[in-house]
Amino acid sequence: MQLNGKTVCVCDCEGSMPLAVGQIAKACGGEATEVATHLCRAQLGRFEETLKAADGDIVVACTQEAPLFLETADDLGFEGDLSFANIREKAGWSSEGDGATPKVLALLAEATLPRPITGTVELESGGSVLVIGSDDKAWVAAETLANTLNVTLLLKPDGDFTPPAVSRFPVFSGTARSATGHLGAFTVILADVAAYTPSSRQRLKFEPAGDGGEFEFDLILDLGGGAPLVTSPEKRDGYFNPEPGNPAAVMTALFELAGLTGTFEKPQYVSYDPDICAHARSGIVGCTKCIDACPAGAVSSAGEKVAYDASICAGCGNCAGVCPTGAARYLMPSVDHLLTRLRALAATYRDAGGTGPRPLVHDGDFGEDLISTLARFGDGLPASMIPFAVNSVAQAGLEFLLSAVAYGYGRIALLVPPEKRDELDSVHGNVDLAKTILVGLGYGNTRLEVISERDPSAVGSLLADGGDIDTIEAATFLSTGGKRSLVSLALGHLHGQAPEPVDVLALPEGAPFGTVDVDVAGCTLCLSCVGACPAGALADNPDMPQAPVPGGGLHPMRPVQVHLPRKRHLARAASGFHRRRPQPAHPQGRTALRMRAVRQTFRDGIDDQFHGREAERPSHVLGRGGAQPVAHVRGLPDHRHVGGRKRSHGRGCAAHAADDRRLPARARRGSPHGPRSRRSAAGGLIDDLRGGPPPAGFREGWSWRGL
Repeated sequence: MQLNGKTVCVCDCEGSMPLAVGQIAKACGGEATEVATHLCRAQLGRFEETLKAADGDIVVACTQEAPLFLETADDLGFEGDLSFANIREKAGWSSEGDGATPKVLALLAEATLPRPITGTVELESGGSVLVIGSDDKAWVAAETLANTLNVTLLLKPDGDFTPPAVSRFPVFSGTARSATGHLGAFTVILADVAAYTPSSRQRLKFEPAGDGGEFEFDLILDLGGGAPLVTSPEKRDGYFNPEPGNPAAVMTALFELAGLTGTFEKPQYVSYDPDICAHARSGIVGCTKCIDACPAGAVSSAGEKVAYDASICAGCGNCAGVCPTGAARYLMPSVDHLLTRLRALAATYRDAGGTGPRPLVHDGDFGEDLISTLARFGDGLPASMIPFAVNSVAQAGLEFLLSAVAYGYGRIALLVPPEKRDELDSVHGNVDLAKTILVGLGYGNTRLEVISERDPSAVGSLLADGGDIDTIEAATFLSTGGKRSLVSLALGHLHGQAPEPVDVLALPEGAPFGTVDVDVAGCTLCLSCVGACPAGALADNPDMPQAPVPGGGLHPMRPVQVHLPRKRHLARAASGFHRRRPQPAHPQGRTALRMRAVRQTFRDGIDDQFHGREAERPSHVLGRGGAQPVAHVRGLPDHRHVGGRKRSHGRGCAAHAADDRRLPARARRGSPHGPRSRRSAAGGLIDDLRGGPPPAGFREGWSWRGL
C-alpha cells in the first residue's frame, strides 16, 4: 500500500484493533488482504518481501516492535528511511476504536511527512568528576566511579570517616558554594578547602582550611542532600543530584556517569535572530521575557541583545513560546514543521470522513506514557482526539494555538507534567492570551484547555468531556514566515470566520500587540523610533516626513487591530514638506518642523570652511525674508561637499523630504546629482539665489544651488 509516495505496512496486532481494513486499504491504494495480523512474528516474511521490493521509504504502523523491524531492515541492507506510527495505543485500543479509522489514516499521513534535520552542539568530557557528600555513601560512590572516571571527592567538614587503605583519588574537605557551566565545562566555587593528612590513623584528618577558589570539572555528582548547585538541575547535562537516601536513584546516576567520557552531541534547540530582538535599544531595556522564562539559565543579557548558551539549553521551549517578535525560534522541530503536521492531520482526518478533530498536545515522555496507560487500562482516547507529540509543550506559542483553531480544530488540549512548573507558567500565559482573542471574536472560552494531572483516570475524564464546539472552515495558509506573520495569518482567518467579528480588542498587560501612543506635539519626525523598532511596527514614508504607526504595537490595555492587513495610522506629518504643496512667502508661515530646519542651517559647515580665516567668514546668510545672522542659525551642512569635507544627513533628517522637482527647470538640469537629488532643509532660506551667482561670503566648494 502507498500513501504520499511511501510504502505503508499496517497490522491489526492479532485482531486486537477493530480496523476498517477496507477503508484503510482503499485510502492507501491497496487491497484489504495487505493489512497484516501478525507482522512482527508469523508474517515477518511479508515485511522482508516489502523491504526487498520497496524503491523508497517505508512506514510501519507499529512502534512496540520497532527495534525488530530496524534490525531486519539492516540485515537486508535496506537503504531507505524506515519510520513508525503508533495507531494501536493512540487510536485502535479505545472504547471508540470502531470509529477511529479517520484518525488512523491521519496518523499514517503524519508519519509520511519528511522529518526535519536539527543541528547539534558538541560537548567534550574528559571524565573528571567531582563527588560531593557528607557520609560514607559519597565515599562508596567515588570508589565505584574511580574504575572509569577521574574522581575528586569533596567531603563536608566535621564528617567521621575511616582513612582508606589505598588512596585511589584526591580527598578534600570543604564547601561547594555554586556551580556554572555544563557537561565537560563546569566551574565550581569551593570554600574552606583542605586536603586530608596521609598520617590519619583512626579518623580521617585534614590540613588547615585554605581560601578555596574556582575549580573545573567535567561532571558533578552531588550527594550532599542540600540545595542544588545549579538552577533546574534536572535540565543540566552532566550534573546529578539524586536523593542520597534513595539507593536506586544513586545507582542510576552512577550508571549514567560511568559512560560520560568522550565527545557527545546534543540538539541545538533554539535559533536566535538578534536583528529582530526587542531586548534593548539605546540603553533602554524593553523586553526580558526569554531571560525570565528560561529555567536553566541558558539566556542572559548581552548589551542590547541576549546571549543563548546552546550547551546549557535543555530544550524546554519557554523562550520561543514567550518571545514577542520571533527572535527566538524553536528548532526541534520548528513551528513551521509543527503547523505542517497540524494541517496534514486535519486535512486527512476530514477527507476520511472525520468531524470535529481535537488535538492533544503532549511531550514524548509523560504524555506518551499516559496515553499508553489509558489505552491499556482505561477507555483509551476518544475517536476525535488526535495525539500530537512535541518535544516540549511550552514550545506551543501563540502562533501555534491560533493556527490550530484556524485550521479547523475544536477543543485543543495541552498535557503538561504537573512537576514542570517552569513550563506551566509559559503555557498558561500563551493560552490566556489566545483565549482573550478568541473570546473577543465570539469563539467562546472553551477551545483551549491545559491539563496538568498525573492520575490517568482524571486525565481520561477530562479528555472524554470534549463538549460540543463548532469548528470553522479550515484555513489554507501555509506555515511559512516568522512568528508575527503566522499570528497575523491566523488572526486574519479567525476574524473572517468570527461569530462576532470586531475590529479592535483590548489585550492584557504584557501582550505582544497593542498600539503606540505618540506625543504629536513633541514629535520632531527624527524617525529614531522607526530605526529602533525591531519588529517593523513603526514605519516612515519615503516620499515625505510621515511616521505611520500600526494598529498593533506594544502598549498595554490599548485597542489592537485584529483583522488583516493590519492598519497603520498616521502619527505625525510635516505638511510643509509635501512636494506639491505651495510654499508660504515667508519663513514664519511654515510649519514648526520647517522653521526648526531653517534655523538649523550651515553654521558648522561655515566654521569648517573658514577655519583660520575668520576675517573672511560671512556674518549673514541672505534669504527671501532678509539677511539672517549666521550666529542665529545652527545645524548640519548639506550632504554634498561642503568646505572640502563630505557630510551626510541621518535617515531621519528633514532634508530627505524635499525634492528637486520644486526647483526651476534650469536648476534641476544644472544639478550634479540629477533631477532627483535631495535638497537641504534650509532650501527656502536661499530661494532668491537660485540660478544666479553666489552671494558675497560664499566660497568655492560650497554647493549652494541645490540647498
